[in-house]
Amino acid sequence: MRTFLIATIAMMLTISASATEKEKNTTVSESESSSVMVISGTITDSLTGEPLAGVEVQIEGAGVKSYTNFDGNFTFKDLTPGEYKLVTSYISYDKATEPLILNERETKVKIELENSK
Repeated sequence: MRTFLIATIAMMLTISASATEKEKNTTVSESESSSVMVISGTITDSLTGEPLAGVEVQIEGAGVKSYTNFDGNFTFKDLTPGEYKLVTSYISYDKATEPLILNERETKVKIELENSK
């Protein structure tokens, strides 16, 4: 009986320690996610206002790039706070560079590209 009681207490302590460790891991994850930034935006033609699909959007300094969808939208996730340059490139349009300072959780931008002449 005494062995059963000791085994039960040991099991309860193990479960309690495991729950405490999970709580610590959750807290770390939440604090890490508070420094994660998101950039989203829309790219349109400067004359017509039409959204441009397939525009290459690159973030210098972060080493990531993406392409706009059919509605001219793009999104970058999991960026850290700091200064970046958003560079857009599209056939028959002038290349555009937009400086960005990420200090808010989500940054939205609207970029109008001009036709090359």
